[in-house]
Amino acid sequence: MALKTEIFVKEAESFLQGKLSSSKKLSEAKRIKFLLYLKREKHVYRQDLAKDLMISPRTLERWVNKYNEGGVEALLCFDRTTQISSQITPKIHQALKEKVYNSEDCFLSYKDALDWLNVTYDLQMKYGWFREYLKKHFQTKLKVPRKSHVKKNEQEVISFKKTTSHI
Repeated sequence: MALKTEIFVKEAESFLQGKLSSSKKLSEAKRIKFLLYLKREKHVYRQDLAKDLMISPRTLERWVNKYNEGGVEALLCFDRTTQISSQITPKIHQALKEKVYNSEDCFLSYKDALDWLNVTYDLQMKYGWFREYLKKHFQTKLKVPRKSHVKKNEQEVISFKKTTSHI
């Protein structure tokens, strides 16, 4: 049995239309269209409304609950909570920091870093999450251009430059 759309929208249609025209994000525009469709009573059933907005019925229910709890401001609020990792303690974070910034004994890849973490601290983490953690906290990239090699011999560089300058 499909639920009927019996939700009262307090805001005026002109206000919602103005919000829709000034919205810059697709996700925000969809939420405003959701309110407009409810205001205009375009759909009888919530399932049809969800299909028209191309969202799942569960997402529609979450939007309804958000709107009922806090109005338009709550519905259009996209604050994501940043969850602190319960697995990466400050001690592990510090060890990662030292290893990432060590130019002589550094990680060669994210997989290498994850393997090191799993062996050293006996943790099992997902690759994607750990990669994002390293990118966020240490600004790592897959390929980082370096000015020069760590083990470069300066005497050899000077002799190389001498031989190539005459060519």
